[in-house]
Amino acid sequence: MMESLSKNKKIIYGIIALIIIAGIIVTCAFKFNFSLMYKEHERITIYIGKEYKIADINKIAKEVFEGKKVQCEKLEIYNDTPIINVEETTQEQLEQLKQKIAEKYEIENSENLIQTSKVVNTRGRDIVKPYIVPTIITTLIILVYVTFRYKKLGILNIIFDFILKLLISETVYLSILSILRIPIGIYTMPVAILIYIITTIICVYIYQLKLDKSAKQKQ
Repeated sequence: MMESLSKNKKIIYGIIALIIIAGIIVTCAFKFNFSLMYKEHERITIYIGKEYKIADINKIAKEVFEGKKVQCEKLEIYNDTPIINVEETTQEQLEQLKQKIAEKYEIENSENLIQTSKVVNTRGRDIVKPYIVPTIITTLIILVYVTFRYKKLGILNIIFDFILKLLISETVYLSILSILRIPIGIYTMPVAILIYIITTIICVYIYQLKLDKSAKQKQ
């Protein structure tokens, strides 16, 4: 039984190591794949001046910018101003967009119908930055709890094991994102936090099992 468990652990550790190594190689070669909103792109603001359906704007945008990544959204303040985010545009495409929007919503004067602006790319460090201090504080609080609660297992052992498991779980997550070319987007950090929470729960569960086992052996 123990030999079987030992073999399973070695297999799991081997798979984790391969994922991390592959992730490092892919990241060094191709970097991470960022979603459109985090890349350098064109932002087109459309001043329709009347109610619209975002699905209609999305359809027109895909027709005009065929083959390019497009993301449409509503301007939060006003309900008559949609925004189109697209990788890049040409003057011909902008004129075509203006014409289609004017026809769809019966706009006579389309001279100032659209306004374009350049959005610079967001660096990975800027995405992570707001989470650094809260994560450090949370980790310190958890470490104080687990080292006090499970000090019989060895304070240094607990600290090393807990930090190592957190680093491995997050590194595996980032490696999978890189290998599968999953875009870094608005859900990347929330998922990372979820993985952090799950890893913490698993660690505490394992420590409790070890503590209970140790207590039974002393009886």
